[in-house]
Amino acid sequence: MEEIAKELGLNMEQFDQDLKDPEMQARIDRDLKNGQQANVRGTPAIFLNGKQLNQRSLPGFQQAIDAELKKKK
Repeated sequence: MEEIAKELGLNMEQFDQDLKDPEMQARIDRDLKNGQQANVRGTPAIFLNGKQLNQRSLPGFQQAIDAELKKKK
């Protein structure tokens, strides 16, 4: 993470402080827990109406969206 932060040109002093902040660690832990509960194995993860999309191509998106729209009719 530190390498990426440097590449992005972040203020490294602030970055280091934020990493040590217990509130920030609690947020990270909460996000990890939420991801695990949703069976997210990586990012980006895309959900449509609470269901994870596995086909992350344009045709996959269109098919999933069309299927959900048909359910609403």
